[in-house]
Amino acid sequence: MAGTGSLDMSYSAVGNVQSTRQYDVTCSFNIAFNYGGWNNSGAYYAISCNGATQDGSTTFSVSNGGGSWVWTHIGTRTFRVTMDSSGSAKTVSASAYINTGINPSTISASNSITLPAVTWQWPVYYDANGGSGAPGAQNKIYGQTLTLSGTIPSRAGHTFLGWSTTSWGGVEYQPNGGYTHNGGTTLYAVWRINTWQVYYNANGGSGAPGEQTKTYGQTLYLSNDRPWRTNHDFLGWSTSSTATSPQYYPGSAYTANQGATLYAVWKLSYVIPKIDNLSVYRCNSSGEEQFDGTNGALSFYWECCQLAGNNPVASIVANVNGVDITIPASGGSGTVTNYVVGSNALDIDSTYNISVRVTDTVGGSISGNITLPTSAFPIDFKSGGKGVAIGKTATLDNTLETAFEVRSTYKDCGFRHIHPDTGTQCCFGVSSYGGMHHGMWSDTAGIWPLLNDGRYTYVRTNAGGGTIGTPEAPFQEIYDPTGKVIRNGVAKWAGDPGENPDTTLEHCILTKNNTPHGRWYLIKTDFIEYKRTDATRIQMAYPTDHGTEKGIYYRRYNNGWTTWNLFIGEQKVLWSGNTQLGENQHAQFSEAIDQQTHGVILHWNWGEPDGSYTSENDCVYNFIPKWHVFNRAGNAVQQTMTTINSADVGRKWFWVGWGGLTGRSHNTGGHNAYWWLRTVLGV
Repeated sequence: MAGTGSLDMSYSAVGNVQSTRQYDVTCSFNIAFNYGGWNNSGAYYAISCNGATQDGSTTFSVSNGGGSWVWTHIGTRTFRVTMDSSGSAKTVSASAYINTGINPSTISASNSITLPAVTWQWPVYYDANGGSGAPGAQNKIYGQTLTLSGTIPSRAGHTFLGWSTTSWGGVEYQPNGGYTHNGGTTLYAVWRINTWQVYYNANGGSGAPGEQTKTYGQTLYLSNDRPWRTNHDFLGWSTSSTATSPQYYPGSAYTANQGATLYAVWKLSYVIPKIDNLSVYRCNSSGEEQFDGTNGALSFYWECCQLAGNNPVASIVANVNGVDITIPASGGSGTVTNYVVGSNALDIDSTYNISVRVTDTVGGSISGNITLPTSAFPIDFKSGGKGVAIGKTATLDNTLETAFEVRSTYKDCGFRHIHPDTGTQCCFGVSSYGGMHHGMWSDTAGIWPLLNDGRYTYVRTNAGGGTIGTPEAPFQEIYDPTGKVIRNGVAKWAGDPGENPDTTLEHCILTKNNTPHGRWYLIKTDFIEYKRTDATRIQMAYPTDHGTEKGIYYRRYNNGWTTWNLFIGEQKVLWSGNTQLGENQHAQFSEAIDQQTHGVILHWNWGEPDGSYTSENDCVYNFIPKWHVFNRAGNAVQQTMTTINSADVGRKWFWVGWGGLTGRSHNTGGHNAYWWLRTVLGV
């Protein structure tokens, strides 16, 4: 007699398996005998599954099968199995045995079953989508809300808006937001490129362009529209409302990644009033010239600019000894002749600085200054008889003063002196080092002249050449009437970077302070009417290093400095390349057109429309004066080009701005497409 066993297995999900993550595994144990067998007293059996065991006792009775197996059921047990990991199947093994109490004494069986995979957890990834600093991955659990990371990525020139499940889509999720979908995904950062507004302010004028939008990383070309203002010329745009020189020009490139308000920079379009032929002399109260007069007689010509329309004089005021005197005047120009000022109170021994200011109706003004000297005496004796002066008032004791230059044709001396006792001659004059010297022709007494405060003071010497007493040190410099040193063309040196030419009163300085391109220049200043920092004047700048700068520049001061303008210099390449100047195509100058002496020259070449070939033979040059930018910048320029055999006649239309050229769509069609701009020269 023999026996055998079998173990059948089945499974079923426990509830929502993604939530419970469990299966119930059922094991059914059966045995068989071929010649029969029974146990009526109870046989022990055990069923084990996935590490757990359930047992029991049962009776059985199996009939004789005559050699064939006859089966009987022993027991069924159910085991609850928890899945190990999300997304993975699990194989479960089971076994069973029974102590039969007969032959064979033990019957056993075993089996296994694979439980299907259950996914209850998914990864959520983050992609910065062109930026950086994306959060790390997170896990989404079935049935649970995932709180997304609060970390925000970054990207230059962009603003983070949120997360999307596609790289091109709109915002679906926000940082720290809830994610409820039972599935994995990749969240892509959604970006908005940064933009800024550029506003225009006419700054006292009218017709400012409309605002424009500056996009990060993209060049904004400023509007070619120009504002207008009565009696003013438009110079350009600045970020400061008080600027006197522009930072930007119509049509020029704006590259700053920020917003701005651009203010119009204006310059009065007329000339401020002028004063010519200002003179004064001492006179009596009737205006009659009198060398010891206690009044001054003023004469001058004045004029107000009429270029911007009727602009009569508003006032003419003279200031004498701190007292303002209004001089009657009307109209646009006139001459004041021998107008008496001073009220009989001008001391004959004093000098007076008299200023005259002419102001016009639009607020422009100019001042002229002149000095009323002391009374002019052919020869004057100081009170008490201890001093004498020639051509001026005597002011010093024991001194001979003169207002005239001392000259002599005798040798190289200022003059000769004959010693009263010995008859020995001596001479004296100006020395080579700028002071005074005396040259003794013998070891006898002489006279040493000193120049002090514009006066010659003569000091006697003894027979050995020494002075009687201690004379003052020799005077080493000669000054003009304004108190500035006369340097006879030798440039003043004030160290690195040198004296500021904006405020210098020297005729000639060596400096790189506020010079063209910040290089070393010899600056010469010519003053008109008087020498002061507010006076009208002209400066020329001569380069000291011809290896780096070959141009000679000039500028003018009239209530403010103009920019340095090239007076004599080489042509400058402001742009080079290869463009048809089509729609939205630009030729951006390296230097604004108003910085050129006359304007620009455009160099065109004939070539294939696709740019594959450009002829160096068929070239055309066109000149555009800078006058056009000042007066016709809103109008397009049209230029005609033709080859040598007139086979391809083309026309180009474009706008000329302060900072460059802007093309039009006409330029890329038909024969126009055969012509290419190669170079722009500043002249």
